[in-house]
Amino acid sequence: MMKQAIREHRVIARPRHLLFTGTLAVSLALAAPLMLLPRSSLAEPASSDLPAREWMANVQRAANATTGVAEMRMSLIGPGGRTRHREATAYEKRRANGRMARLIRFHSPPEMAGAAVLALENVERDDDWWIYIPAYHTTRRIAPANRSDPYMGTDFSYEDLTDLRLDDYDFALMGWETIDGIPCRQLEARPANSAVAEASRYGRLRYWIDPDRWIYPRAVLYGHDGEPLKEVRNSQPITIDGQWRWSRTEMHGLRKDHRTILEIRERRIGEPLPERLFTERALRRPG
Repeated sequence: MMKQAIREHRVIARPRHLLFTGTLAVSLALAAPLMLLPRSSLAEPASSDLPAREWMANVQRAANATTGVAEMRMSLIGPGGRTRHREATAYEKRRANGRMARLIRFHSPPEMAGAAVLALENVERDDDWWIYIPAYHTTRRIAPANRSDPYMGTDFSYEDLTDLRLDDYDFALMGWETIDGIPCRQLEARPANSAVAEASRYGRLRYWIDPDRWIYPRAVLYGHDGEPLKEVRNSQPITIDGQWRWSRTEMHGLRKDHRTILEIRERRIGEPLPERLFTERALRRPG
């Protein structure tokens, strides 16, 4: 299994120039209170006057705490209902450049204990990704050409670990729809140019955004053929220190009918995290 994971993520000698996009995996695990009461009115709030791009900017600002830690359980569910479980801890920290560093470290099953994925968001260049597999005692850099690949057998890809770069996308506000009793505005994001499109597996992304809390209970990610690739469902929201966070995220791979469910068992916001935690070297030395 480990050999297969390494083979799937070999470094490509000539990485693409383009950066990557995503705003799902760790940001969903660490991001988005008291149970929400159903609301029947679809009256548009004041936020309706905001430009489309600002809707996503507000979602990102609300989701990214200065630091955050989440203890999670992953359930990987195949077409026949066969389920595998994994335990992991997700960490995030706002970097000096204003963007995020994110780390997921696995604790179980035993053959995956210590394995980790690190994502560092950059401003002027490609984001950085590394994977560490303990059986090989070494880290491997994930080349841009591999970053739309799924990681660790989940329905999340590497690009899902980092936020959308707003300058690389064109945003458009769509209609309103009630999701789980919440009136949500639909926001669509499309690559702004061919280079951005080529670097991602996604041809467009659609979000259903709650404008009162700047969280989204649903997102659909489309392939370049225009058909849905994945659907995200977020539920069980809570508040931590006044910040809205989801307790459960389900990523459904629609074309292979495979699901990954993240259940947050414990979350801490504002806990001091050392810079050295988010380094390639630290991947090999947990703790």
